[in-house]
Amino acid sequence: METAKLSDLDEEEKQLVLPYFSSEVAFELGCYIRDLARESATRASVLISVSMNNKVVFQAYSAPGPNFESHEIVEKKRNSVLRFERSTMYLHATVISRGGTPENVLHVKSDEHSILAGGYPIRVAGVEGVIGTQQQHEIIVKALRSIIHRMSSGQPV
Repeated sequence: METAKLSDLDEEEKQLVLPYFSSEVAFELGCYIRDLARESATRASVLISVSMNNKVVFQAYSAPGPNFESHEIVEKKRNSVLRFERSTMYLHATVISRGGTPENVLHVKSDEHSILAGGYPIRVAGVEGVIGTQQQHEIIVKALRSIIHRMSSGQPV
């Protein structure tokens, strides 16, 4: 990926900040991501997992049938998001732009971390750190934008 793509991803992550986060918001976000995944062109069954304070507060498959994303991969993505406070897509783009591997660019072990797209930091205004979530990057971004818009306009989540 190009360096410009890195800057786009960086800007996207800076913009997507929730005014607050609770288990209710996590549930609504998880359900909305699930709905978007079910409406996507691929309709593949994916595991959606939202965590808060290192505890899973929402977890569901987007559809019945075979699921190629194991709990282990989700955990590895979560580890990457929590360690770097970045989306796994951003981390992947960083590794590609430097022409290396996750091991030599990010100094991580592949048995503990993954940079496959789908891990995304949930940022909350006034809170240090991130809350990890898994799924396809674009779907997560769309869901976060919608939830933030609803919160900003005073609508219930």
